[in-house]
Amino acid sequence: DYRTALVVQQIIAVTVVAILFLAAPAITAAYALPPDRVWVFRAMALAVFPLSLKSIPQARLQREFRHDKVAASDVIEYLVYLVAALSMAALGYGVWALVAATLLRYTAGAITVHLAARSGVRIGYEHQRAAGLIQTALPLQGGILLDLGNRAIVPIVLGGILGLAAVGVTGMATTIVDAVILQPLVLVASVQLRLLARVQDEPERMRTLLGDFYSAGGLVILPLATLLAIIAPTVLPLILSEPWHQVEFVVSGLVLSSALQVISAPSAQAAKALGDVHAPLVGGIVTLALQLLIVVIAAPRIGIYAYPLSALVSGSIWAVLITSRVARRVGMPPVQALLPILAAAAVAGGIWFAAVSLSTNPWLMIGGLILGGLAYLALLVLLAGQAVGRLLAFAAGAVPARLTGVSAAITTASSTCDRLQLRLPSEARP
Repeated sequence: DYRTALVVQQIIAVTVVAILFLAAPAITAAYALPPDRVWVFRAMALAVFPLSLKSIPQARLQREFRHDKVAASDVIEYLVYLVAALSMAALGYGVWALVAATLLRYTAGAITVHLAARSGVRIGYEHQRAAGLIQTALPLQGGILLDLGNRAIVPIVLGGILGLAAVGVTGMATTIVDAVILQPLVLVASVQLRLLARVQDEPERMRTLLGDFYSAGGLVILPLATLLAIIAPTVLPLILSEPWHQVEFVVSGLVLSSALQVISAPSAQAAKALGDVHAPLVGGIVTLALQLLIVVIAAPRIGIYAYPLSALVSGSIWAVLITSRVARRVGMPPVQALLPILAAAAVAGGIWFAAVSLSTNPWLMIGGLILGGLAYLALLVLLAGQAVGRLLAFAAGAVPARLTGVSAAITTASSTCDRLQLRLPSEARP
């Protein structure tokens, strides 16, 4: 299967590179760039090859739940990218610094993930296996391509209405939100899919797992999203120059749609685990159509803020659609697991907002941010101590055997959280 998949991937990669190579002059002309920039697009297209070589060993590591090695590979390739891009930019290579850094990044990623998986590049082909892989993979890959297209097409349409500067602002805002929220979510989603696939024939266990996933995603991502939405309008103007000052408000809006992705991610992975390979494709089509419609209607009236509005509305509808789709198969997932986390994040958000908006003293602001974090943790233990304790117990079981002290400390914290949760009187319990 792996060898056949690699051959199919390389056929697709060659096709994509050929299309981009031929389309480079048209892309350059569309952006009114100098003719020599044609080779920038053609060189960037070559990144498809090392990217395609990463996926097979990465899938093998994920099947073995060696996400530590996947994460290490990601960190190494990102460090290679930063060092190469900044060094070459400082030496005056201009846009070619980005091209070279991108190619080096994905090449380093492909090498490190192959070394981590202890696998070489092996080629083989069986027509029957290829047909089965393509039949399963096409809807999933179609959904991924639609998501990528969504990120490219919607900003370009917005730029056609408001000018090319809007493309840069939305791109910068999306990059910031992705780095803080969506990159961790991508790693978590791959773990969720494999665990849910193990219980695909046990609806009750799948609902229990979904409740844990809602709690785990909410525990980590929702406070980060709340904090980013509040501090972005204050902090980003200190970092970015004047032309980029709209970014902070776009970031605050996009954070809400990203929080919805956190909520819908476990349901989306459950749909895949249940064999509903068409769900991502349907979701991609619905999301893209809605975002384009909202941008075209709202951008002339509210400007660049039509972009986060379109993401929020389409994300809300997608969350409802995918959750109801899973509910028809295994029963309604326990989304109520998020309620105590939302309450704790709301209280912490109120403290953070007061600290940022009512004071200009940096020490008071930092103190308010710390106080909000402590309030979040305290409320979390009081309102959802059992869920936190269960997640900590799971984490303790995943700690390597040689780290017995760490495992014991996490286990103690787990029992403490469970003990401290507020309990309803026995007669009031449902």
